[in-house]
Amino acid sequence: DIASLNQPTLPQSIAGYLWELDNVSISGISGTFGTANLTGMITDGNGDSMTFYYWPTSYSEVNRNLFGTDIPTGPVNMIGFVSVFTSGSVSTPEFTPLSITVIPEPTALILSAIGGSLMIVVLRRRRAV
Repeated sequence: DIASLNQPTLPQSIAGYLWELDNVSISGISGTFGTANLTGMITDGNGDSMTFYYWPTSYSEVNRNLFGTDIPTGPVNMIGFVSVFTSGSVSTPEFTPLSITVIPEPTALILSAIGGSLMIVVLRRRRAV
């Protein structure tokens, strides 16, 4: 979770590892991921937040996976890494995503289930005739 990763001095148990953050929201940036670096915030379901840093100028994997996609407005799952940006005496932990998966909205899941159920009913009726 964000609370355990959001540390201005990263322990070896966090630095250099890939992390998955589930059900987080991105704020402070919008539009489409492009070739420019972007800074925003990510917040989890507990209300914990940290800096989100889209860093395509240094990591080709970030650019390859996300370039040209819309910045999600709803909950997402992310896989990425944590680094610390230091400016003067201020150190800020940042999460850089390598991949982002949009979580389907509950209504979309319900509609999919209803549609699938209707399809099964129609197929069964056709076979019975």
